Amino acid sequence: MTPQERNALIEECAVAAEAQDRSDYEWVRDSLWAKILQRAGANVRGLKTIEPTPQSDPELDDQLSVLSSALNDE
Repeated sequence: MTPQERNALIEECAVAAEAQDRSDYEWVRDSLWAKILQRAGANVRGLKTIEPTPQSDPELDDQLSVLSSALNDE
């Protein structure tokens, strides 16, 4: 599973957690359980993969520059 697929699945789960109908429950106002459920979507989103920033590779950059120059010269 790619990081993008994992993040999409996590977002789907977060949306599902937020969509739960809790109106038929008798909640104690501001109870710990009520607060946990209110934050469920945000907590699930916290599991998303942080995309790594690409590391610069000077050798690769030089090779790409040479190839780019060769293509532009044609």
